[in-house]
Amino acid sequence: MTYKLFIFVILVFAPIASFAGGYEPFDVVLDIDETTFGRYVDPAQTGIAPRDYVSDDRGRMWRVLHGLPEVLLALERLGARVSFFSGYYKPERNPQILQNLLLPDGRNAYELINGRVRGAYEIEYVNGHKRKNLSLLKPRRLTRVILVDNEVEYSFPGQEKNLLWVPTLNIDAFENADVNRFDMVLHLIGREQYKSARTYLAKIEREYLFDENKPIVMLGLIARALEKSEAEKISLRDAVSLLQWDALNPPRHAKESYFANESAVLVNLEKGLEIIRQYVDPYFEPMNAFEGMSQRDKHRRKQILAKLSKLNPVDHQTQYHEECLDVFARKSYR
Repeated sequence: MTYKLFIFVILVFAPIASFAGGYEPFDVVLDIDETTFGRYVDPAQTGIAPRDYVSDDRGRMWRVLHGLPEVLLALERLGARVSFFSGYYKPERNPQILQNLLLPDGRNAYELINGRVRGAYEIEYVNGHKRKNLSLLKPRRLTRVILVDNEVEYSFPGQEKNLLWVPTLNIDAFENADVNRFDMVLHLIGREQYKSARTYLAKIEREYLFDENKPIVMLGLIARALEKSEAEKISLRDAVSLLQWDALNPPRHAKESYFANESAVLVNLEKGLEIIRQYVDPYFEPMNAFEGMSQRDKHRRKQILAKLSKLNPVDHQTQYHEECLDVFARKSYR
């Protein structure tokens, strides 16, 4: 009888144990605006499916960055206690959009985090600057806490190494810029600066790729930090810091994001995909860099490709496949 009970316990709890990830528990504190969610927009103005939006307490629609539901579930199964900490001026919005965000296992995001949401009223001011003090979340150990934010300045003094910085690289994707960057590419073509136009187009497309898949890229860096922490016997926050910065480029003096580097985006995107496929959905795919473009930007990009193709079709095709970083054009992502 005892033997049969032992076998039963193994069969019932083995699937649960398989989600533990083998890591010591850790905390992940997520920002909301431009980190895990985009700004509120009219869905009719973009090509994004309605399912990729959630409404707030006032009925406004907020963009869910691609892969966020899967990333939240993957983090939990890796052993993370997930929280949100937003500086948005109306904190009552935050629980509502998290309750409306459904996860692959049937829960909503608010249930997954067990209501752990901090708001603007808990932001501390240090020397006139807004800071997010991670100690408010009562973490198990501060050395095993990661703050994911698009604003470097939100990190609390003494907690700089806890920051995983995921800036918004492509301003066109989130706001109506005074000078649209696709128009700038067309301007370069008009001045016959074709090499500069192709280089700048590739940069814009790479940044769209990052911004559309930001949660997946973030997950990839966290997973790599967990591995680095265990392999090198260093704290998790030291591993996060080392994967982003070096002694000559600390976060408070960085002029350009680490994620503006092509290889950094791809390495962490691939790692994030690996984790999601292992723990959540084996068939999960990243978002094509161009799916999230507004209709305006899609039209401008189509104009650019037409002009470049007329100039030198063969050269442009080579440049396109090497530089645009369209994830569906690369076999390594299958």
